[in-house]
Amino acid sequence: MQERRRQLIEKVGIIFEKQGKPAVSGRIMGLFLTSNQEYLTFDDIVEELCLSKSAVSNGINLLLNLRHIDYTKKTGDRKRYFKFIHHDLGDIFNDFSENFLRFKSVLEEMKAEEEMGTKESKQHIDEMLIGLNIFMSYLPKMMEDYQKAIRK
Repeated sequence: MQERRRQLIEKVGIIFEKQGKPAVSGRIMGLFLTSNQEYLTFDDIVEELCLSKSAVSNGINLLLNLRHIDYTKKTGDRKRYFKFIHHDLGDIFNDFSENFLRFKSVLEEMKAEEEMGTKESKQHIDEMLIGLNIFMSYLPKMMEDYQKAIRK
């Protein structure tokens, strides 16, 4: 595997790791994103990433559960052929928006509880709410700009 490709795959692994997900799953995702093949088998992934079969199995299962990849089978062949699933960025924006709304709701509940928290934690909650409100005010425009850009 080319050194530059290996570096990019590792960067995706690090991003996953920083999100609290296994780096192996990120490396597998990076492999799909940089592969010249539409489908990869389990053995392809093990071989290309030089990972153990159990690590690859766990990584694939997470990516399947997250719906980042899917698989198909060929008649008479026991192998699974995995493929990256393209997600519309609009769906991702909607997921972010829903998660931010849930988090904002909890923060507002915390803020309403006057006998809970320190002065500093209350200040932090206020600042997070300000930031969330600003970010969420930009989401509709971001979605609109994104939809316009992909239609061109």
